[in-house]
Amino acid sequence: MYKEFAYIYDKLTFDIDYEKYSKVIKNELNKLNISPRSILELGIGSGNMTKYFYNTGIYYKGIDLSEEMLEICSKKFPSIDLSKQDLCNLKVDENFDFVFSTLDTINYILDSRKLQSLFYTIKEHCKEVFIFDVNTPYKLIDFMGNNHFVYEYEDIFYTWVNQYYEKENLVDFYIDFFVKTEDNLYRRIRERQTEKVYTLDTIRFMLYNSGFTNIKIIDFDTGKLLTDKTQRALFICTI
Repeated sequence: MYKEFAYIYDKLTFDIDYEKYSKVIKNELNKLNISPRSILELGIGSGNMTKYFYNTGIYYKGIDLSEEMLEICSKKFPSIDLSKQDLCNLKVDENFDFVFSTLDTINYILDSRKLQSLFYTIKEHCKEVFIFDVNTPYKLIDFMGNNHFVYEYEDIFYTWVNQYYEKENLVDFYIDFFVKTEDNLYRRIRERQTEKVYTLDTIRFMLYNSGFTNIKIIDFDTGKLLTDKTQRALFICTI
């Protein structure tokens, strides 16, 4: 996942309002009266969310599985401590005031036992608050599900075909990108991704089991209460 795709990723996120999402998170930090001096971002990607939280006065560490994504991120933020890791085997030595992950990174962990293990590790190294979002069952099953989508943006055209496997609670995404080259030809890039459908109650139980005693869940798109049409749920977890 995210090999050649990494180099066109920033263009494809034109419709994601990172600033809006960052404001929702910052609002929750303000409610908790938390001004973190150390931050761990899981699934940092190319750093699109990072710019809203990073400043030179704090220690900032970013982790991602994609070497290509980290290469792009390092050019944007050369002072950030970046590490190539699989979150299923997360290893960090430091403790952090604030640990966070956005844009359904958690859904890419397909084994619930590995997700539980990750939550244990985060609890050990999180001093104040852990915040993350997930794609809800409504979004993955009812909205994405067995549907297909077609997009066109500047010099990129792509199709997105999904398949939901009810027994395994998995959704496969098959994405074909056609990227216009300098000689006006189109280069095809194929990408396959898989996300796990987790109920919010399942995740809440795992968090309690890991030692997080205060767990709040809101609609990440609105910053308000959850509804039965919520597509992104934001978990705010404190000890």
